[in-house]
Amino acid sequence: VTDYLPAERERGITIQSAAISFPWRKDVNINLIDTPGHVDFSVEVNRAVAVLDGGVLIVDAVAGVQAQTETVWRTMRSNSSGTANMLEPLPCLVLVNKLDKVGCHFGNCIDSVRRKLPGSNPVAIQLPLFRNSDTNNGELLSVSDGGHGEFVGVVDLVHMRSVLYSDATSDPVVAKLNLDDNESSSSCQLTAKALEARANLVASLADVDEVMEEFFLSEVDPSNAELMAGLRRATLSRSVLPVLAGAALRNKGMEPLLDCIADLLPSPIDRLPPSITKEV
Repeated sequence: VTDYLPAERERGITIQSAAISFPWRKDVNINLIDTPGHVDFSVEVNRAVAVLDGGVLIVDAVAGVQAQTETVWRTMRSNSSGTANMLEPLPCLVLVNKLDKVGCHFGNCIDSVRRKLPGSNPVAIQLPLFRNSDTNNGELLSVSDGGHGEFVGVVDLVHMRSVLYSDATSDPVVAKLNLDDNESSSSCQLTAKALEARANLVASLADVDEVMEEFFLSEVDPSNAELMAGLRRATLSRSVLPVLAGAALRNKGMEPLLDCIADLLPSPIDRLPPSITKEV
């Protein structure tokens, strides 16, 4: 939709920033600005940052953080967009995209974000789900960093549920994880990995948020609402960088991403207005 120029459609890249607005859920309206990712069009990113309240940084699941990713990160975390306006650094999310490609690796992407983007402190709030074929048990769902099988959805670590996609046009199937399943099965293994990842998420938030620190030290598992509230506080203060999983071309993981944009990123009233400084 936003890549409407003939040159953009011919090359398959964004050249000029474009803005669209759309409702999400019942109470949220999202104003989205699609900016170029190519280094030759960095000026478009600089212009857009001056009017944004939050951002979503897209990282290739195969290549990880690239040189232009680092440039965009510095722009988002800078106090100025190259003008006289002093801007508050942007809170943002990371989407590890193209998890449907051969050679993708979710864990390696998070490691590259941690190593190459200073001060990012990435924390996974989702895990990718892959479907594998087994000669004895048929098709199995598994959580894996690498793309071993077909990417079919994500595990939401905040709400402890799976979001599965059958194809690019069907609505996702959302199911709660069975936390009481003690059988030695693929579903039990999936739940165990999700519980471990959720515990790591709580531990990461405990390092930057006092409320979550109380839960961690008391060895009390926070409720979903309490965990989401702590994650929002840490995101708005830019103490953590939530990481999500998806495959945009296949329309997989996009609904959870939009939910996180609505729940975690600031609205205009949550942001400070830009300070006008006098040029010398």
